[in-house]
Amino acid sequence: MDGLITGLARSLRMRKALIQAAVFWEYQADRTDPGVDLLVATYFTWREQHEAWERHPVGDPPVPPLVIREDSSTGVAQIFARTAIEARNHCVAAGVVPGAPLDPDDWHVRRDVWTRLRNDDDHNVSTVPLVHLHSAARVGVTTDRLRYSDADIIAVLARYNGTGAEAQNYGRRALDLHRIFEKYNAAQRS
Repeated sequence: MDGLITGLARSLRMRKALIQAAVFWEYQADRTDPGVDLLVATYFTWREQHEAWERHPVGDPPVPPLVIREDSSTGVAQIFARTAIEARNHCVAAGVVPGAPLDPDDWHVRRDVWTRLRNDDDHNVSTVPLVHLHSAARVGVTTDRLRYSDADIIAVLARYNGTGAEAQNYGRRALDLHRIFEKYNAAQRS
């Protein structure tokens, strides 16, 4: 995983510690609720069954789940499919990554992205810097990514988590972790 994160940081001209802080924070916090992921998986299964029934309407349509949950933060870095799609689309538009934009409102796209985020740790971690780039744009951080101030780092990490006071607290707490990783990484760069 370290080689992957190093490569991402180099290719995107971003401090490795920024990626590490989000990944490690989410991994160690592990607030994953398998029940929520199960609700999302059940929702997608129902959508697939309903779509098949619509093509060949024999019998009653599949019954929707009692609780419908269309997305959840999932995988090692706890990323929502919609967040990953929007971040990727931002990076495509900015010329950072190749490809065509994805439709975050298409449940097929969300299912595919969510499933990959959930089951492929490398893909999940590779999405973190894209979310950071999108987060930086959303909060107005335009400084060279290798020269972020503490305030920039807090803003980007906070937006990774969401918005509001709780997200700001997340950004401040994750800054401490960023500093630890940056101290270690700086020694490795020397």
